Amino acid sequence: MQPGAEIIQLWTGDRLLAVYPRATRSGQRFTHPAQWAGVPSAGDNRRREPVAFQVSSVEVAQRPLAVYESLIGTVRNE
Repeated sequence: MQPGAEIIQLWTGDRLLAVYPRATRSGQRFTHPAQWAGVPSAGDNRRREPVAFQVSSVEVAQRPLAVYESLIGTVRNE
């Protein structure tokens, strides 16, 4: 940031980002005309596609272990 008598310049390295008029009173704010370009306004109530959703319930199959034993066989320590 480089404050001057009339303007404030915002820099990153040797690249000038923005130039604003210098505030004349405490708390005064200035925004760049394109600062909010592409950002939806607060009054934008368009319905957006959900990113994820909740499943109300999941059905889980339950089988006796004997079913798996009959498929793959088991080794028992006796």
